[in-house]
Amino acid sequence: MLGQRCLRYANILKEFGEHLESRHQEKGRPENSRWNKSFAIPEDDFSSEARYFFNSALQVYRDIGREISVEVAEIHIALARLVKPRSA
Repeated sequence: MLGQRCLRYANILKEFGEHLESRHQEKGRPENSRWNKSFAIPEDDFSSEARYFFNSALQVYRDIGREISVEVAEIHIALARLVKPRSA
């Protein structure tokens, strides 16, 4: 059963966020950063949609009582990679 309060739904949201993050990273260059492939890539639709899906997945994990899990930690790491430095 796939509903808005189910683990499978949360996992699908997370996977879709990962896919969008990967599409965002395609615009980057490998020499920008070994650890953060999203570094120095300007904000685009892929990164903002990836953040949306990651945050939606986080909400579902919280709703089903799995706010402390490996999946949630991976989402927080992905969201940290998508944060863009502010221009000076």
